[in-house]
Amino acid sequence: MVDEVVDRFYAQIGTQPQLMQIIERTSNVERLKETQRVYWLSLAKGKVDDVYIAERIKIGQVHSRIGLTTDYYLGSYLVYLDIAADLLKQIVPDHWVQVVHALSKMFNLDSQLVLEAYEMKEKEKISNLATDQQKMLEAITGAVQELT
Repeated sequence: MVDEVVDRFYAQIGTQPQLMQIIERTSNVERLKETQRVYWLSLAKGKVDDVYIAERIKIGQVHSRIGLTTDYYLGSYLVYLDIAADLLKQIVPDHWVQVVHALSKMFNLDSQLVLEAYEMKEKEKISNLATDQQKMLEAITGAVQELT
């Protein structure tokens, strides 16, 4: 099932030129598919510990760094949920709703962690910009004082 979910997901991603540009600039589809397979298997473990949380935060930081917007990131959970629900209806017709609810809870936790990482990374970018602007202002002020 995991391979089918990931393959369908990237088939859908392939229809989005902006996303494909990011992928082509930073990685490749086959590498990302493998990363997503590992992600899906980690969900099946149901183990949320410090390592799991740290990994989600790292993922958020990477996505922020490569320029993937939170809209696309959050939208990916909905795409995954739709794909999984479709497959689970076929595989476990009597229990697919419970599995989808469990997935939704995991996705909610993941998205919260990732969004916090995005926010931290964005604040860091803003702080760096402010520092750079301050240095530039000091340099300009010094140059103006020398000229006068």
